[in-house]
Amino acid sequence: MAAPLKCPNPVCPFLFDPAQVPPGAVIACPRCGLRFNLGPTSPVYAAPAAPPEPVSEFSADLFASSADGSVEVAEEVGGKRAAAKTSPANADETIPRSKRQSGTLKSIIVAVGIVFGIAAVGFGVVILSRINKDRQTREETDTEIKYPDLNLQFKKPGAELGWTKHDATRNDFKAALFGYVKGDENAPGAWIVGDAKRLDHAAGPADLRERATELLNSRFDNVTEADDARDDQLCGRAATRFLFRASDKKTGENIVVEIHALANKAIGIWVFSWALERDFAGLAGDFQNIRSGLQIAKVSDINIEVPVSTKTYRSKSGLFTVKDQDGLWAKKEPPTSIDTDGTLWLHGTPKVGGKSKTSTAEFVVVEIDPSGDPKEQSAELVKKSLPAGESVIEELTGEPTGGELNAATPVTRLKVRYKNAIGSVNKLLVYASLESGKKLVVAYAYCELKDLPYWEQRLMQIVGSLTPRAK
Repeated sequence: MAAPLKCPNPVCPFLFDPAQVPPGAVIACPRCGLRFNLGPTSPVYAAPAAPPEPVSEFSADLFASSADGSVEVAEEVGGKRAAAKTSPANADETIPRSKRQSGTLKSIIVAVGIVFGIAAVGFGVVILSRINKDRQTREETDTEIKYPDLNLQFKKPGAELGWTKHDATRNDFKAALFGYVKGDENAPGAWIVGDAKRLDHAAGPADLRERATELLNSRFDNVTEADDARDDQLCGRAATRFLFRASDKKTGENIVVEIHALANKAIGIWVFSWALERDFAGLAGDFQNIRSGLQIAKVSDINIEVPVSTKTYRSKSGLFTVKDQDGLWAKKEPPTSIDTDGTLWLHGTPKVGGKSKTSTAEFVVVEIDPSGDPKEQSAELVKKSLPAGESVIEELTGEPTGGELNAATPVTRLKVRYKNAIGSVNKLLVYASLESGKKLVVAYAYCELKDLPYWEQRLMQIVGSLTPRAK
């Protein structure tokens, strides 16, 4: 009996009886499907091969193709792996993967799964952290919301008024407080949004307008001011009211937007109310009812005061301290064209973001020998510091922009206008004086008159805080 002939496929253990097969016949292995020629001579035995490598179920399934299919298997040829191909019945069929390819594919699938898993977990952590942060900054019940970080509270409008909480509108504005719509949530007839932001300096008129403009332009097109800003009420306090016309970016319809803005120490507060232009006037009462639910209240022990930085400077004759409440001021050399009788010169840079063009300001301290009435002598020195030319000087006695300020030293405010001059020459000038030893110390600060809303209280604050110290 002839010795059995092993299938040439190194991973197939099937044995043939060569006596039952004519020489030269093409044989198809019934186990793996491999076709081969027995040859006209004595049986050819396959070269000794390494023990068959285990084949994964995935690979075995691929190898279990029909005898007429295209099957690629690996053979050892000269110590290297080579591909032995069957006679393909259909050349367009997918060539099955070897064990090594299969293992690589599985590794890639596992790796991709791990990456997506990590990404999903990370995304989930971000979402949860945002949700938790939102919960930490608000305490909400069925009737009200408290905002501990901002010392605000909001009484929700009753359902009978027809308003529905609408977080999508609040999110459009990235607003911190609330969002409500009236009527159908998918096609509302009116909207109102509350926002507040903590600043790193005392909130002022320029900050309020800056934020209002930024949010308007992010949500609406063709924004134009419909009326001058005027005094109004918000949170039971004096506030500023702005009125704009615009078009809705989503619908293109013409609308009217009313904004109420209030500065409370380092907190800026805004309420946006809008509706179609034809409907706006009839909704004034509704908007007022909702605005009245927002109040300043000490709902936590968090300090919303503006951090005050006290700085000490050396002059020719001694040391001076000033309170730089907003971190605006830095020491600089005085202009060579100015005779300061100089002791100290500070340059103020505004903290207003966006496209604001608020100008800088200057602060000067001068020490002179006293002669006569200190107030008159101070006024004369300050007026000499002004640019030459025919000017009109008006003393301001009303409440300053941003409210009253309790300065350590009383200050005087002057509005200086020049005839037929460019706007930058016109000034707001604030000054004060005090006696220190044998010297009269005069402090004054000024900015462009157009920037009075931003600088007025800030100039009063630094001028009024000047205190001489002993060496």
